[in-house]
Amino acid sequence: MAETSTGESSDDGRPRGRERRTDPPHVVSSRRRGGGRATTNEELAIVYLNGQAISILLSALDGNEYNRVMNVDVAKQIWDTLHLAHEGVDKVRRAKIDLLMVKLNRFMIIDGEGPQEMFDRLMTLVAKLEAMDTISLMITKW
Repeated sequence: MAETSTGESSDDGRPRGRERRTDPPHVVSSRRRGGGRATTNEELAIVYLNGQAISILLSALDGNEYNRVMNVDVAKQIWDTLHLAHEGVDKVRRAKIDLLMVKLNRFMIIDGEGPQEMFDRLMTLVAKLEAMDTISLMITKW
């Protein structure tokens, strides 16, 4: 059995002096920090909720998106990174919306296209606009 400086030993032969950190990288440990100040219940709740939010966000990502945010520790920063990557800055978002609106305003049946195909194209355009939260703006303008 291995012993520590205090003479204690563990059952598996490892010294008890220093514990290895086993928390996932996105979970902040509730152990005392360098200042010796104990963590409050409010801080523990924040860490817990942040961990839950990160877990939910990361579980919904594919490999490329996960690689973008794998080293980020705060759920809000993960969200902001993904938001910027998918919608871009406001100028780019506005340009995308304008392009989709032009396509919607010029929407017509194509020669040889059946009603179902036309409906599917229309629903695709509407879904893209809904994803950008513009449907409510369109309804208020009508």
